[in-house]
Amino acid sequence: MRSSVLFAVTLAQATAFAPPSSERVSTALRFFGAKKAAGAKSSPLAVLVCVTPTYPTKALLRALYGEEEALAMVKILPQALAFNKDYMAPSLDGFSDAFGLEESKEMVMRNPGLLGVEPKDAVTVTSSTMQLSYIVSFTRPLGNAGLAGIGSLLLIPVIEGTLGLQRGELIGSLLN
Repeated sequence: MRSSVLFAVTLAQATAFAPPSSERVSTALRFFGAKKAAGAKSSPLAVLVCVTPTYPTKALLRALYGEEEALAMVKILPQALAFNKDYMAPSLDGFSDAFGLEESKEMVMRNPGLLGVEPKDAVTVTSSTMQLSYIVSFTRPLGNAGLAGIGSLLLIPVIEGTLGLQRGELIGSLLN
């Protein structure tokens, strides 16, 4: 029994990051038993509308940012639907005081994690918040492995300094 459990765990881990098969389309609607009509295309917006009817945040996001923009943010960060909706409009106002309304909306769309910022913190933002939204947007497609790779590259000078090596000596010794 122990070996079958280990096999199941290993199989689950091995297939967790496999790309989905083109033969089978799995959506939340299918999970809950909805049948797809022959030839019908499933829309992510339909999934958002049908599966999450109880989230009051959804309507607020659409009102503040627009329907397509709200959908894009929820695709990036589904947890945004669980953020405190009472923070969203006042935080956007706080960001707008610093950057203007349109620039603030674009900043939040690049980094939907800003939807959860408390209004008292939103009024204290600096240009670093705007710059970091670009970094978050740029590094998101890299995933965790990409971020670990970038982090390890940034640690090379620290490692070289700690070991007393000249600049580039560590990489040279690894490549030779």
